[in-house]
Amino acid sequence: MTARKTVSVFALALTLVTHAYAACECGFSLQTSNSTATFFTHSLETDFLHISSVAYSGIEGTPWQPQIWNRTAAQSRGAYGRSNLLENIVPNPLPDGTWSGPGARGGDPGLQLIVRKDIVDGMVTGAELATSRTDILYGTFRVGMKVTGINGTCSAFFWYRNDTQEIDVEYLSKNTSIVNTILQSGAAAAQGFDAAGTSTYQKYDAGMSLSDEYHEYRYDWLPDRVDFYLDGVKISTYTENVPDAPGHLLLSHWSNGNEGWSMGPPAEDAVSTISYVKAYFNVSGGDEVDVCSSGTAVCQIPEHSGQPGLDGKPTFFFSPPPPQANSSTGTTSPTHVSSAPNTRLTILSRFAWMVVSLLLSIS
Repeated sequence: MTARKTVSVFALALTLVTHAYAACECGFSLQTSNSTATFFTHSLETDFLHISSVAYSGIEGTPWQPQIWNRTAAQSRGAYGRSNLLENIVPNPLPDGTWSGPGARGGDPGLQLIVRKDIVDGMVTGAELATSRTDILYGTFRVGMKVTGINGTCSAFFWYRNDTQEIDVEYLSKNTSIVNTILQSGAAAAQGFDAAGTSTYQKYDAGMSLSDEYHEYRYDWLPDRVDFYLDGVKISTYTENVPDAPGHLLLSHWSNGNEGWSMGPPAEDAVSTISYVKAYFNVSGGDEVDVCSSGTAVCQIPEHSGQPGLDGKPTFFFSPPPPQANSSTGTTSPTHVSSAPNTRLTILSRFAWMVVSLLLSIS
């Protein structure tokens, strides 16, 4: 192939891929269970498999902030207090460009949230992260996570505004097959913030130990309901106590010795590992969707089915995953955030590279 032909082929590929990345400028579409489409204007996609550093100021190139605080036993409503420590948020990255195998520290790759076995000043130490933005209002939220199998902790992926407007997916390691789906409400507050027995609390038995593999935990928050999913299968729906005001997302791993919930502390350090978070949502007062130039430039959010195994294939993001996400140069970011979504790695981009391959093969 001549140099001119080579340049032409890759110029074509660049044009096609650029066109593909611009396909989401009008937002994201979620196909709901009643066959109607819901649209979201914002996205947040974080690849935790390739994060290599954490600091008090935040997690490398992401909108996630470590939450560092102490609570007494009375404040945490348990036998012990709770303490979130920065050293309990531990990166265990895969090598750049790889999507399987052990992390740099050995074992399960991703961002480790650790609950320690030792009591410190009457508190069990754990880990928590929150998004910096607090204006998230409705959306679909997904986390890839491998939970601990060590008894005595709670792993949680939740949206929070206040103690009576909260959407929770919680896993208690005392029962490794159960997913707890919860909408905290005034009814729960009236029972000492115990949602058990309210209309918006359910236990789902997955029929397997959830600590053996990574699973995707998801909730779709719409104005009239909240749907919960495990590995793409709907496990519960609530139409009461649905939050109606903005808040933020959190990831947490904790214990306070409460015999009715987390139990603990664990007999040994317990680790839950995060591989990704994907969120597509609206914001309070947001009108960015008005800037889009074409009403057809909307990306349909793909349905996930099955466990998000680390099989060597890149995790799907609308934005292309950075090839050097944990590079020391700091020139790339493991999180893709958009306020008027404008990137996509879907059919058009794959088609572009198919065209390149075909042209190369016949040149």
